[in-house]
Amino acid sequence: MIYLTVIPDSAITHGHPLPTVMRRRAPQTSRKRSSEVGDRERLFAVEITDLHRFFEQWFRGEGERTIEEFTDRLDDAFTIVDPTGHSHTKQQIAHLVESRRGGYDVTITTSDAHLNIDTAVMVGTYREHHRFKNESTSRLATVVMAADSDTPTGFRWLSVHETWIDESD
Repeated sequence: MIYLTVIPDSAITHGHPLPTVMRRRAPQTSRKRSSEVGDRERLFAVEITDLHRFFEQWFRGEGERTIEEFTDRLDDAFTIVDPTGHSHTKQQIAHLVESRRGGYDVTITTSDAHLNIDTAVMVGTYREHHRFKNESTSRLATVVMAADSDTPTGFRWLSVHETWIDESD
């Protein structure tokens, strides 16, 4: 199921004005052709999967990856609230991820990616599952992104909020 969301021009993200790419006025109608909606949701799911594949390989120390593969996707005002409730800026989370290269034999999978669509802003959710040292955890993430052709993947990550969930949910 896809939900359509309109975020007004006056919206503020974490005390910062919205990036220029998001300041375009949303159309009067949120109706999209079903093929266009399906394409955007598919690209959203690919973006989620691709970034988490990067994390898995990075934490395992596999491949010739660079931290820029992660940070180039993030808006300068990016923030993430982790499942414990701690908020991190782009710089803080980049430092944290960079410092953990090769330190964890973790498996990370994602599932149930759903997208709320606006022409300039995408709001979606996905489930993230980690397996590390015979322990499994799951979280539900809400992500706010903007389409941005200046990024390597075409998406600019603006904000993420994660919360713990029971794996059976």
